[in-house]
Amino acid sequence: MDAKDVLYSINHHRKADSKSAAKALLKTVTDLKAEDKQTIKFTLDVGSADFPYLMNDYHITIFPEGTTKFEDGMGTGPFVLESFEPGISCRAKRNPNYFKEGKPYFDAIEVTHIADVTAR
Repeated sequence: MDAKDVLYSINHHRKADSKSAAKALLKTVTDLKAEDKQTIKFTLDVGSADFPYLMNDYHITIFPEGTTKFEDGMGTGPFVLESFEPGISCRAKRNPNYFKEGKPYFDAIEVTHIADVTAR
């Protein structure tokens, strides 16, 4: 992940026809630009002590520049989405391009939904 991925993703969330849930969180952003390969400068229309906190919202996902199929779950995290069945399960495997050497510690993860409270 680098600055161009962040620019692409944030601009995707804030564009006029965006349906992103993050659009409202980014409404104070009037401009953003890459200062270098790892630094983005945000310009806001008003001061906001909460802006760094808002940038941690789970709706503000960062994808590789040029991504068009956001539902594929391609991001920069330690795992790559294999399958997702809402209300049933989610499977992910180790991201071979993860930037932290030797991590993640697991080869794969699976989260299974158990709807029955007693069974849980």
